[in-house]
Amino acid sequence: MSFSRPPAESHSRLDRRRNYAALLAHGLLGMTGFRLLQAPTFLPTYINLLTGANAAVGVASACQSLGMFVSPVLSAALVEHRRHVKWVALLFGGVMRFQMLLLALVALLAPVEVAVFLVWPVLLVWGFSSGMQMVAFNLLFAKSVPVGRRGRLQGTRNLAAGTSVILLSVAAGWVLDRYGFPRGYGLTFLGAALLAATGLAFMGFIREPAALDVHDAGLDLRARLGKLPDLLRSDPHYARFLSARLLTGAARGALPFYILLVGERFGVSGARLAGLTVTFAAAQSVGALMWGLLGDRSGYRAVYVLALGSWILGSLTVLWAPAFPIAYAVFLLVGAGFSGVMLASQNLVLEFGRERDRPMRIAATHSLAEASGVAGFLTAGVVSQLAPIESVFLMAIVLHLLALRKLIRIEDPRRAAREPAL
Repeated sequence: MSFSRPPAESHSRLDRRRNYAALLAHGLLGMTGFRLLQAPTFLPTYINLLTGANAAVGVASACQSLGMFVSPVLSAALVEHRRHVKWVALLFGGVMRFQMLLLALVALLAPVEVAVFLVWPVLLVWGFSSGMQMVAFNLLFAKSVPVGRRGRLQGTRNLAAGTSVILLSVAAGWVLDRYGFPRGYGLTFLGAALLAATGLAFMGFIREPAALDVHDAGLDLRARLGKLPDLLRSDPHYARFLSARLLTGAARGALPFYILLVGERFGVSGARLAGLTVTFAAAQSVGALMWGLLGDRSGYRAVYVLALGSWILGSLTVLWAPAFPIAYAVFLLVGAGFSGVMLASQNLVLEFGRERDRPMRIAATHSLAEASGVAGFLTAGVVSQLAPIESVFLMAIVLHLLALRKLIRIEDPRRAAREPAL
């Protein structure tokens, strides 16, 4: 079966070592820039200061998710007949980094009354290009790294990126305290954009093996979309995984509100933002390495379940937190849980079904998950305006518990792939 099929028979051990090195360098620099901006600290606080509304933080995240909802299926149609996809990943990776640069320039150069209108299309295009690149990069990664080593490599990438994010966050905290809003945020975003652009260059050094099983060129996109329901219904365990993915995607709407609740209760300075970002990044990095080792050994279903438990515990802790130091425990638990959920989601979807259906399966999963993310972010934003902000975390806890119920009923696809050979 294609669950654990090698990327290509001709892919030499030397090529794999080269690819590991390129992916590690890409992760160290490229992921550092993105994780600084995607952390639930700097960007949500900037949007909140820019607009003066909690709901706008949810709308900003929804803009990114909306772009990521639209684009993965288009990306799948673009790459599913190609035996090589690296240059597609490089192209849209470049578009993503250009949006980061635009965001930095908006914060640095545009008056606040103008910037409040410019950030939304930038975030939307950022999300769109991110969804386009995500499918191509996941295919490139799946072909270039054997299934039994993906978790270890992803964990090491996350650990390396997390270490550099910690150092960069400390510098960003100093910049924010010195230059304030909006210039300090613009300089922080600019540094993140430059690092991400440098990391992208290392992707070009990957030696990509040709795909062994692809669709014929020229297939009609509408016809492929018409087959999506059959693809989603063909495997009941995949259907349950998808349901869990949708529920956790909606619960992600609470992510940018942790820092807002902490700020409302205890106040945040540049130093506190840096400290919480360091905590979140460290938890992501160390957690990703541990989750990756566990996933390689025991499968990613177990990772998904345990990571959700960590995230739920973090949400319960933020509701109780009586003093600011407890916020570090919150970001530690949420960071570890978030990294495990993302790692498990990315790897599990690669292990279901046949290689030729992988692009559309990745696209369908991520598109639907981002659609639920749009709903989650918008709902969280509205709820935070109309009700106590604590209500956002209560909703997230309920959604995570429902996702756990689905995951418990999933058979790990790697184990299913081994059973016929027994």
